[in-house]
Amino acid sequence: MWVTIPKVEEEKRTPSFSESLENSGEILAESPTLKTLAVAIGASLDAVVSGSPAPFGTALSTWLVARADEIEKRRMEEQFVLLLEQLRNLEGLAVRKDFFETEEGHDMLYKALDEARKTRSRLKKEIFAKILKGAILDFENREYSSEEYLYVIPDLTEREIIVALALYKEQPPLNLEDAKMNAVWKAWAEKVGDQVKMDIADLRFVIGRLVSSGLIDMVHSYNDAEDDLVITWPEGDDIGVYQVTPGFKKLVKLLEREN
Repeated sequence: MWVTIPKVEEEKRTPSFSESLENSGEILAESPTLKTLAVAIGASLDAVVSGSPAPFGTALSTWLVARADEIEKRRMEEQFVLLLEQLRNLEGLAVRKDFFETEEGHDMLYKALDEARKTRSRLKKEIFAKILKGAILDFENREYSSEEYLYVIPDLTEREIIVALALYKEQPPLNLEDAKMNAVWKAWAEKVGDQVKMDIADLRFVIGRLVSSGLIDMVHSYNDAEDDLVITWPEGDDIGVYQVTPGFKKLVKLLEREN
């Protein structure tokens, strides 16, 4: 699994700016945009930032400084550090190291930072960083819809993401008859509900939002051709039956990519 599903609001230590910059590697050194960003957030990069900034460097700095109160600045700093941690994994690979100088990379970086400043969730920032890394890895092949993923995640809460990941990690069976199916899914819902501190009513609401997001689908029937068995589950007070969508599987595959 690409990420350990955390407890809600679980605290993790984020490396300091200085620690991250000391180990930032070649992508930061070769990207005027990232160097300008580091300066705008408040890092000291006297040795690294020599040379001319990118044409939009001043605008980037102005945008950050104008919008960054203390909380937002800390959130963007955490996002930048998490991004550097992901970019270090790309050293030595034949990838587009000037990705953030392209219009696509520029737009995605802005989007990630803008969303990072609005959330306290470290999990969401980790996902933003992994999507940006994945976009660099996928720049030539265009197998994944990285920019679209970057617009889906911000609309979800951390607990909604945890529920979606729980379903991805442990997909309950779909080939059981009514009584057994309801029991299995109720047990799954109770376990996940305990994890995210939600009762079944709120969990159903969350699952409905995840269906709307395109990450999971509600399953109304199951056709087992081998046993010539068709099972249909009526809608009612039960939690329901669900499966992750192909698009969500692709998103997780992108987040798991190392090269």
